[in-house]
Amino acid sequence: MSTPLRQNITFDIGRLLWGKPADMRDKDRTGKPLVDKSGKARTECAFGVGFPKNGTVAFWQTDWGAVIYQVGRAGFPNLFQADGTLLPGRKFSWKVIDGDSTEPNENGNRPCDQEGYKGHWVVAFKSQFAPTCYRNTGTDENPVFVEIPADQIKTGHYVRVAGSVDSNGDQGKPGVYVNHGMVVHAGIGQEIVSGPDPHSAFAGKKSAAPAGMQALPASGLPAMPGTPAPGVPGAPATPAAAPAPSVPSALPSVPAAGVPAPTAVVPNTSILGAGVPNAGVPAAPAAPAAPAAPAPGPTMTAKANGVTYDSFRAKGWTDDALRQHGYMV
Repeated sequence: MSTPLRQNITFDIGRLLWGKPADMRDKDRTGKPLVDKSGKARTECAFGVGFPKNGTVAFWQTDWGAVIYQVGRAGFPNLFQADGTLLPGRKFSWKVIDGDSTEPNENGNRPCDQEGYKGHWVVAFKSQFAPTCYRNTGTDENPVFVEIPADQIKTGHYVRVAGSVDSNGDQGKPGVYVNHGMVVHAGIGQEIVSGPDPHSAFAGKKSAAPAGMQALPASGLPAMPGTPAPGVPGAPATPAAAPAPSVPSALPSVPAAGVPAPTAVVPNTSILGAGVPNAGVPAAPAAPAAPAAPAPGPTMTAKANGVTYDSFRAKGWTDDALRQHGYMV
């Protein structure tokens, strides 16, 4: 029986290529439920990070890869030849994938075809616990690590991982565990969204419209209640919109709001007191009243999804209809 040899390990900066530190899952990547050795359901946090090869032709030529290889050999010395190579015909789970490989995986996908894999060693990290995540608010020379929520780190961002590597002690399926413990959010990268895109999911797969379904308008706004869908047989024609009122070519100028036009003041000499200081100077006119504050505009609900009141009105919605259908309060 092999003897496990656990080593702490800190990786270089790499790009998060699948999974996220915030995700706990109860199924593996093939969709099978996760269970422990006794068959009891369990959860885990797993993700993959790609590290640039930088000219290496084997993962153990990197600093972090040398540690993984050392633990693997120490845990299963009977599986390696004197020169350190694995015995012919034996398999070993290093938890490291060659991103340039053209060999399909168990799901039929070639690593070289997956985003971010080419030119990288891709390490699979796994633990039954979610990692603690940090951001360095200082400098490389004087780091200041502040804990952050794990969901700030998206697939496609750049990270550094600190954890451990250990032998799995299983002679039937020999390999190592690469466990994450802490993750530093090192930088932003183009986010990677997994799963099918809408074109592959819906393109070419037609479906008949159920009776009563109305077509969506081109603008994306919901049709005005009672407006028949265009192209539906038997639907009455939509009346043409009334012509807009004509606008005169020249509009009168509008004075600035709240500023009254100046009025000449003629003093009444019969009421000016002789010998009174400042006699003949008219009293200052009273300041104009401040304009009334405009009435607050309509309040749209979350159902409006950011569409403005004016946009709804331009499509023919009335205030009563907006309130009735929950787009305005």
